[in-house]
Amino acid sequence: MGNAVFLEAHAQNSVHFSQASQSSSLLRIGELSLAMLLQTVFPLMLFFLGYRSVVLEREQGTLKLAMVQGVRLPSLVLGKTLGLFVLGLIFLLPILLGWSLLGWLHSYEHWVLGWSFGLLAGGYLLYTLLLCLVCVWVSYRSRTSRTALIRLVGVWILAVILIPKSVQSLGRSLYPAPNTFAFYSELSREINAVGNSHNPNDPYFSALRDSVLQVHQVDKITELPFNYGGFIMREGEKLSARIYDRHHQQLLDIYREQNSLTRRFSWIDPYLSLQLFSRILARSDFETYTAFKNQAEAYRYQMAQRMNQLQMDLISSQRPSGSEGRIHVVSRDHWKALPDFKYQFASEKEVLQKASGFVWVLLFWNVFALFGLLLSTNKPIDL
Repeated sequence: MGNAVFLEAHAQNSVHFSQASQSSSLLRIGELSLAMLLQTVFPLMLFFLGYRSVVLEREQGTLKLAMVQGVRLPSLVLGKTLGLFVLGLIFLLPILLGWSLLGWLHSYEHWVLGWSFGLLAGGYLLYTLLLCLVCVWVSYRSRTSRTALIRLVGVWILAVILIPKSVQSLGRSLYPAPNTFAFYSELSREINAVGNSHNPNDPYFSALRDSVLQVHQVDKITELPFNYGGFIMREGEKLSARIYDRHHQQLLDIYREQNSLTRRFSWIDPYLSLQLFSRILARSDFETYTAFKNQAEAYRYQMAQRMNQLQMDLISSQRPSGSEGRIHVVSRDHWKALPDFKYQFASEKEVLQKASGFVWVLLFWNVFALFGLLLSTNKPIDL
């Protein structure tokens, strides 16, 4: 989605340097990061480690021997699940500890050192437990190790690749969005149709000039009590910003509709639920991006209008034409007085409200997998 935007007067720019735009076709399932490894590669690793957990006992005949000696199937499968879960923690806990250490070193107090990190770690623990339950369940219901492996790889492909990509394609089909060129072309066309402040012969601003001269009862703009150039820039900025905000809001509404499909399908695919959950707590979700874009645009507009007002107040309207040196330049002290841009993150309460729904999804799938596994052990199986 991008993480840097160039701010300038009289122009609204896109946010650049997104991970997707800098990734090759080999990384379209996600950029190479710890989140991508935990959400995508880690499940496949657990499946390869645990696909023979129960089916191997059947193939070697030790499952029949264990049952003859009085071992109960529910205890057996739960023990296999716990063992695989502990094995998963061996890989997961160092990463979680590394995250906390990195946050402590860089003082990311807005999420790493607070309750958000604990909730994020809990979500990944639930995800790991779900993977272990599914792996043991499939292994228990399979007759051979080969069948168990094929089924688990199929589950991984369905949950990690097919469903997410299908949902994205469906969202783009149901709610098509204009590309960047079309968006800015339509924006420029509408602004020029209403009025172009850089065109001295523009009908809208010509009429505005005549009305300003009439109100102040003067014949020339040099006779006005303020700098007319700054006034025109202020009105042009106001006009273009209003049109841009409307088009930008329409575009964001389209993207929200596309993303709404992903949230709905997260009840079907726990991978999507964890992905959205992780992004919200890491402050890299779509709503955080739009908040950044809106705050940056508000800062840009206020900065440009303040510069325009300084031009109106401090630059003489009777300055000579052409180059007049530095005599009509606003002091740099006014620029230094401008406050720096400071992004305001969403409150902890807002983040918790957005993330809590996905916690319930992960809990639901864990309970469903646990009951499915235990119910399977109550049915007679072919030893």
